[in-house]
Amino acid sequence: MATLTLEFCDAARQPLNDDIDLDVRGVQSQDLLLHARGVSGKKRVRLDDVVPGQPYRVRVRPARYRAVQQFVSVPTGKTSAAATIYCPVDPDAVETPDFPEFAGLPDSLRTVLERSTLQAEPPRRRSLPRALSPGEKLFASLDVIQRAGLLNLHTKMTHTALGDATAWDWVTDLYRVRGDRVFCNVALDFRDAVKNAVAGGTFREVPGGKHKPDVGFANSGSYKTFDHYGNLQLTFFCSDAEPLCYRVDADIDDAAGIEHGFQVIRNDLTRGATHPYDIHQILTFHQRLELPYALPV
Repeated sequence: MATLTLEFCDAARQPLNDDIDLDVRGVQSQDLLLHARGVSGKKRVRLDDVVPGQPYRVRVRPARYRAVQQFVSVPTGKTSAAATIYCPVDPDAVETPDFPEFAGLPDSLRTVLERSTLQAEPPRRRSLPRALSPGEKLFASLDVIQRAGLLNLHTKMTHTALGDATAWDWVTDLYRVRGDRVFCNVALDFRDAVKNAVAGGTFREVPGGKHKPDVGFANSGSYKTFDHYGNLQLTFFCSDAEPLCYRVDADIDDAAGIEHGFQVIRNDLTRGATHPYDIHQILTFHQRLELPYALPV
């Protein structure tokens, strides 16, 4: 027999600050090795009487994080092993994300916001002082889902290199912000830079038919990074008439990342649009990006 030690962490690889329900069962025998409730996620759990070479299914159900399962084992010939189980935040458990004030945003984002005017701007949540700049007013008008989506995209695009620049450097202004994507006007040479990056191995061309152009524009190619989880997709729209200009629909494709990347139990998922908090967790864990907002639970 052997010993298996389990530890539990969040997407930032910190000890899981939550209570968990834990079940460990042999995959082949279906024998229940452990059934525990209300275990501190900060504590390691030691399992004795583990059969080396045999797989075990560990199911973890935290109170404020998504339920996950993972298959673990002690290698044949070994007497001990350790495994870490990672749990992403449950979006429903996030009360109020910790967003920075406008002045605390990265300079590259504030510059673009100051030049931006949103189509069909959302209702203002409160009366805004007249002294605020256009960018401050725009950022203050966004709800929490829009803010999270915007900061996800800005972070991902500023970490996507295109030569000596980043994907964000070609964005001139935004005209629509959603939780899963942003729509922006971009510099004319952005599309050429992305097409060059296809040859360089940063992007690949993909179908873009699901991305509908605005009136007066036509589809002009869609490109996606090669990230296993949380890849950036840029869909270009070209103006029908002169002068030539480009718009971009930029989104981060979940590609089932929250389910497979963290091995979230399928019943713990709701289908529909990808939640920006899930994207936050994917970027934090799989790409080790530091986002400018936190998800306290």
